[in-house]
Amino acid sequence: MKISQLSVYFFVAFAASLFGCDADYSQSKMPDRPRIDENFYKLSIEAINQSIENSPFNAEAYYKKAKLLNHLKNYKSARINIEKAISLDKSKADYYFFLAQNQFQNNEIREGLEAAHKAEKMGVDSPDLYHLLADLYLTESQLTKAMEYNSKSLVTDKSGLNYYQRGAILLAGKDTASAVEVFLRSIRHDSLYSATYDQLTKLYLGKKSLDSAQLYLNKNRKLNPDNLRIWFDQGILYRLKKQDDSAKMIYLSIIQQDSLAARSMVKMSELHFDHYRNDSASFYAEKALGIRENLLGAMLMQGRILGRRQYFRQAREKFEEILAVDSTYEPAKVALVQLNRRQSYLKRLERERQENQQIEILTPKRIKPE
Repeated sequence: MKISQLSVYFFVAFAASLFGCDADYSQSKMPDRPRIDENFYKLSIEAINQSIENSPFNAEAYYKKAKLLNHLKNYKSARINIEKAISLDKSKADYYFFLAQNQFQNNEIREGLEAAHKAEKMGVDSPDLYHLLADLYLTESQLTKAMEYNSKSLVTDKSGLNYYQRGAILLAGKDTASAVEVFLRSIRHDSLYSATYDQLTKLYLGKKSLDSAQLYLNKNRKLNPDNLRIWFDQGILYRLKKQDDSAKMIYLSIIQQDSLAARSMVKMSELHFDHYRNDSASFYAEKALGIRENLLGAMLMQGRILGRRQYFRQAREKFEEILAVDSTYEPAKVALVQLNRRQSYLKRLERERQENQQIEILTPKRIKPE
């Protein structure tokens, strides 16, 4: 649908004020700002398109269009436009900074590092760039460099987001105690940052500190009451507290709301397995694998069920199949050790039974005299 010339003027003017266009619109009275939503961005893009049509070699217009598309999560089109802007004007450091952000979003880490460092060399000195560089180096597991850029970012921006990033770097370096301390500092700077509560919940779950885990999970639930991933963690907490009926209600509710919730199906399989409901355990494991073919947790449950039913060869093959996919998957290693022990135990019992039978046959019967 075509918009009117007045609308085009308005959106070009507003986009200019929002994104820093050189044109001076201060003499014209601006109407009240519209709600910044998806429709606003689409209308703004239409206005920018008209500007590009009138001036096809205007690098700044392509850059602004790329930013608008990025807000709409249309990263592929944003890339096309930022590359066009750079091809028209290679002197703008901000263009390379935006390109690095786009590359990070597309998991092009090395390319992102190259573009981000180019922006840095061209004079960009902002906590946002240093935060991006820290994220890029963290993704590459270059933790020393990640910490270096995180420290640079924190010099001028002591935000919850930057402290969260620092905690993530420490966690990647297996310094759990320091990570917890920094995540707590992150909350003090930003009590509404959900990812920090999520990390603290998981860390305390790992330490079996259930009261602390519940405390931070509750805070996260208040921020995101409809987030199924948070409710999934609540199910894990209920299981650790031996409240299996409550956990079952959580997982069933998640599955009802999301028919592709394979991880919750695995948890239902585990729950039924622990209560010796093998058919139900098998049902949920197979259902999960129907959604995610190589979901290791579901494959593990299949192997455990086969082992319990004494199909030892098939169980072993299943665990070995898992380890062929991921040789570091510890639950499969543990399950394989347990399977070997169970098999050895049953073989020993059978051998003892046969030996006892043999002794019974060889021992002469005593006949009582009349």
